[in-house]
Amino acid sequence: MDTPVTDYVRNCARLLADVMTGRANALETLFPDGSFAVAEALYTRGSAARYINALAAAAIAPVAEHPPERRVARVLEIGGGTGGTTSALVPELAGTGTEYWFTDVSETFMGRAHDRFGAAVTLRTAVFDADRAGATQGVPEGAFDVVTAANAIHAARNLTTAIANARALLAPGGFLLLVETAVHHEWFDISTGLIEGWQHFEDDLRDDIPLLTTEQWTAALLAGGFEDVRIFPEPGTPAAALGQHVIVARVAESGRDASVLDLAHTSAPARATAHAADERAKDAVSLDRLQGAAPSERITRLQEIVGDAVAELLRRGADERLEPLDRLMEHGIDSLMAVQLRGALSRGLAIDPPLPATLIFEHPTIDAIARHLLTRLYPATSPTEPAAPPAPSGASADTMAEGKVRAMSDADIAALLEQRYGSAPGGRDE
Repeated sequence: MDTPVTDYVRNCARLLADVMTGRANALETLFPDGSFAVAEALYTRGSAARYINALAAAAIAPVAEHPPERRVARVLEIGGGTGGTTSALVPELAGTGTEYWFTDVSETFMGRAHDRFGAAVTLRTAVFDADRAGATQGVPEGAFDVVTAANAIHAARNLTTAIANARALLAPGGFLLLVETAVHHEWFDISTGLIEGWQHFEDDLRDDIPLLTTEQWTAALLAGGFEDVRIFPEPGTPAAALGQHVIVARVAESGRDASVLDLAHTSAPARATAHAADERAKDAVSLDRLQGAAPSERITRLQEIVGDAVAELLRRGADERLEPLDRLMEHGIDSLMAVQLRGALSRGLAIDPPLPATLIFEHPTIDAIARHLLTRLYPATSPTEPAAPPAPSGASADTMAEGKVRAMSDADIAALLEQRYGSAPGGRDE
């Protein structure tokens, strides 16, 4: 039995009714209470994951064995997520001086990546969206020997654009290393298919589902300027029944001087963190911080607790903290961070039943969340409790009636979120 997969599907089935009725966020199926445990087991210990990750590791091994002349090898991963494939690739590169860029559309995963992989390679992290050119995001183009992505490129809105953007990051002779699912299994409809972003594609390559067949991938990569496309396991072989493949495609060699690559590289930013943000957010929330607080002080303490948790998730220092009335979704809190915040507050403050999945939509500011926590922790609040300050202008649209928000589906909430704030980072398969 493939235990990680069956555990994941069972969790999806358990939450299906709540997800379909909007009582739970679809991300809870993969990240229950904001925990990475289910996702990490699925992408590292599942039978298919172990097999396909071993193939990916074999494909990247030549980078360590035959590094480029006059400079270190550079690898960039798109949509690194929980690091399922990263955990297979990095050991192949350890001790070689390789520079590994771990990117994702969300800041959520960066701290954990540094904790897990920072000692093995020279690790850099950056927010990167495959739908946008690297140059517009501080990621140098033409500077990488390998660009890799595990079930992340198909999450792009426009696959043709994403392929072009990935190709632009590669140095002459570099190659694209993809891990991609090419078969739509029926259980996807109650799992991955429920997560925001699964159905948001808008290109001519796809119609009903975001996945491509191996034949379609070959055609799309050749049309995108790649050459010598190889697929493993080969279509038609017994292992192909798993539905996942490693796809390798190379760009042509050219006469570009290596100094150009160095110049492009030196302008790129680097980030580091000492401890995963989701773990620090949990540490920031504790009932002990409310001990001894007079009734009139409780709201201030709760604002501090929520503010600290938000700051840790966003990796902001003391001089960059959000104000109590700042709207969280306008300052970088994405859908997965919202799940993590809800989980950290529920566990850390021993709130049972847990806070609702719609917490951040019903209570969009630190102050609003703090006041909701006050009603949960102290139902008979003292009359001396200060009244809530006036909501900022335009807040009425965000603080809609609780009943109305609870009646919305995840799709409705996602549409509302995109309408107001633009496209929020969605879940990646890794």
